[in-house]
Amino acid sequence: SASVYASLRIFQQDGFRQYAAAGLLAGLALATKFNGIIAAVTLLAAHFLKQGTGNFYRRCASKKMWAGIAAIFIGHFVACPFFYFDLNTALSEVAELKAFHAATGLTLFTYLQGFIKEYWGIPLGAVCLLGFLRSAATRSRERLTLFVTAAAVLLFAAQYKYAEAKYIVYSFPVFAVL
Repeated sequence: SASVYASLRIFQQDGFRQYAAAGLLAGLALATKFNGIIAAVTLLAAHFLKQGTGNFYRRCASKKMWAGIAAIFIGHFVACPFFYFDLNTALSEVAELKAFHAATGLTLFTYLQGFIKEYWGIPLGAVCLLGFLRSAATRSRERLTLFVTAAAVLLFAAQYKYAEAKYIVYSFPVFAVL
């Protein structure tokens, strides 16, 4: 939540400090739980949506964006240095976790059904999904950034065999806002 908030602050002030804060917090989220990498999606969405239309290559070459990406690695390293000290073992463990939990194919509709029934309940789930769909048609770039974040969370979580709150708990504040 803090990294999403820091990424949204880029719309108000888009200096190096905001990018570094958003990246650092995304790195900490990633160190806490691997699917915290979704916070990097928020940072990138805020960067590209803030810039609006224009030269795509110039936006990709932005020093601020690369400072934010570097800060992701710094935040992750600070909180989880052994990941880098034994990178081969860490990457093999990530692959094992993914293989253990992953479903065959994308199970988005099934996942949403299970999640709404078991965790949100039908009324709250319907409100969250309606807010999600409404945000897709918004002209607000901040809301569109939240939509991209929520969509990334759902697509990420829909790769798993079963609906569990632990896979998308970090999306609750995003869906609450939407």
